[in-house]
Amino acid sequence: MKEKQIKVVAHNIIGTNLHIHEAWTPSNLMSGHSTITHIDNQVYGRIGTSRTQNYQAQYEEAYKAIISEYPELKHAQRHNGSIVIYK
Repeated sequence: MKEKQIKVVAHNIIGTNLHIHEAWTPSNLMSGHSTITHIDNQVYGRIGTSRTQNYQAQYEEAYKAIISEYPELKHAQRHNGSIVIYK
């Protein structure tokens, strides 16, 4: 079975020191994700926003992906599948 190609995206809120890390999975407009974006001209759904799966399991999947890419965030604040830090 092909492994999901999860993309971890970090961005900050303009004018603040708030940085948000989120995990995204390839998707389509009809996937059931309530939050979608385009990365490299492909549709991605934010892990933790699929209405067709258990939210808590999705959040844990997102945290695992984020921490895999940013191990220093292991103890950072977690919120609905995102990891938030202040820089």
